[in-house]
Amino acid sequence: MRPPKHSPLFMAIALALAIMLFISYPIPVYAIPVAPIIGILSIAFGLFSGWVIWGWTQKEARSPGVTLDSYVSEIASAFEHDTQMLSSYGYTVLASLERMRLYYARLAEHRVLDYLHINESYLDQYETEVMIDVANDLCNLTYAYFQSIDNLLDHLNWLSYDRFTGDLKDYKIYLGRPDEWPPYDAIDLDVVADLWIFYDAKETVKIFDCESKTLGTAEAHSKLDARKYLILGGEVDVGIAARIGTSGEVIYDLLKTAIWFTYPNGQKKKIDFGDDLQKLHVLDVINYIDSIYDTAWSYAKAYHQMLRGMGYTSKYQVPDNLLVVPPDVVFPTPWVLEQNYSMTPEEVMAYYVGLLNALQKWFNESNYRLAQYLSHLNVTMPDVREWLKNVVIRFPNGTIWMNVTKLIPIWYPGIQTFYPGQDNILQNPMGALVQLPNGEWMYVQIPSGYMINPMAVHTPFGETTQPWTLQPYQAGFNPIYQGYQSPEPEFVKTMHEVMQLIMALMPLLILLAIIQMIPRILSGRR
Repeated sequence: MRPPKHSPLFMAIALALAIMLFISYPIPVYAIPVAPIIGILSIAFGLFSGWVIWGWTQKEARSPGVTLDSYVSEIASAFEHDTQMLSSYGYTVLASLERMRLYYARLAEHRVLDYLHINESYLDQYETEVMIDVANDLCNLTYAYFQSIDNLLDHLNWLSYDRFTGDLKDYKIYLGRPDEWPPYDAIDLDVVADLWIFYDAKETVKIFDCESKTLGTAEAHSKLDARKYLILGGEVDVGIAARIGTSGEVIYDLLKTAIWFTYPNGQKKKIDFGDDLQKLHVLDVINYIDSIYDTAWSYAKAYHQMLRGMGYTSKYQVPDNLLVVPPDVVFPTPWVLEQNYSMTPEEVMAYYVGLLNALQKWFNESNYRLAQYLSHLNVTMPDVREWLKNVVIRFPNGTIWMNVTKLIPIWYPGIQTFYPGQDNILQNPMGALVQLPNGEWMYVQIPSGYMINPMAVHTPFGETTQPWTLQPYQAGFNPIYQGYQSPEPEFVKTMHEVMQLIMALMPLLILLAIIQMIPRILSGRR
């Protein structure tokens, strides 16, 4: 027996009720199990991406413009570009270090207060204890800087070992001298397990061991891992060390400063880092760090000598107007910014850079009476929780300067309204932290007259395409977000709520059942 055929009227009513039901009670995504959805989407995207990649590779293989040589040339050019980007990063590090100089002086002065009972003639014996906070911070900065260079060298190693295989096995990457080819002692990166930057002491040098947290000296010609030591006195040369994978032998050669990409046809491309890796600004950075340490230590000793000369032998005897500013008064801790102001790590970083700039005039005019005046609450700067998304920055003539995924203004001498989707001409110069499409962050200064075209504006309340006004606020916190907390995720309905929903739908279900019975009743009367 065939099932009854519903009338068009019934189908129309049922469809209308279904649409009304769907609109009235939307099902939250959170109520649907995540794992099955991910599994289905993974299969779908896998099949789709596999089909796309297959089609692309078939097209690529037939394309006469792509050859093995041109492919390797693109890789070499990309590495050269990354090297140039890292060189620019070196300038950013140097600029940041200069802004931090007097901050570390205050940090050392604050620590030396614990040693007022020590006669100034014997203070040198406590240098490690007094400077431990400064040295630890500088160690972290040093490690981060050299780790970025290590990442570049690791990528090079990966290219040689994992990428240049199969059809590319005859293409090679060497670490060698820049002034001769073929180099008689170049190192094939296929056999290298690790590359890193090292110091070669030209004389006895003063060092701080970042692992053991101790001051010491290293004899002439000592080889030191740049990631693990601060050079605080004396001269060093800089080179690239290579550890051979099979034997474990470590090769230290100051003359091997060039990367060579070689081709089976004899073609070659050289990327030279320069003597002492000058292109990466290694010596510039370590000399700056040495200078910052020396400045902090000399300030601490002078402050200690001044207070001792005034008769104070304990920090509890020192009047408030002679106390240096504790660093956490000037710099809110990352925890405070994250917990109390819902800042992301990127926004915390931008806040610190902006605060350094805003406090610079205070530091340049600082004296020992700043404790009663100086606070991060006394400066104004933009709120780094407000930033621009997917921004095109253009020269005044309209040519694109750069595309960035995020632009966080950290200083701007004025007030200006920006319109998303339009070219906004900067009325004043701007300092900003930007994220490049590859994920790298860098600090830029954008001159007035340049144009900024954002896709949207991000605020703690969400993204918007409405006009947004950039202006400074006290301590860098827009009062409109006072007490703001990140929104809580929507919760899945409980079983009790589901039962209530079913009971609320019961009249509709009964109505649908009655409507479905009407055709049967009418057909039975016939």
